[in-house]
Amino acid sequence: MAHKYGALLVTALTLSQLMLGLCPADARQMVIEGDQARENIKKVNSDINWHTSLNGALMDARKENKMVLWVHLVGKMDGAT
Repeated sequence: MAHKYGALLVTALTLSQLMLGLCPADARQMVIEGDQARENIKKVNSDINWHTSLNGALMDARKENKMVLWVHLVGKMDGAT
């Protein structure tokens, strides 16, 4: 059992180190203007069929033989919380 958790810990640490390497040194360059962020959010909200209930999403996914991506938000995606 300890070996299982040790392997999991090693994997998690390795992934975290890889992700740190993917982060840009100067994250300020990735900041976008508010108007661009607003347009991006509009696109995400209109191009993706969002469900308001997990059970509804699971039923539709089962019918279409697809997976469910579950995103749990506190507030609203458009920033009006």
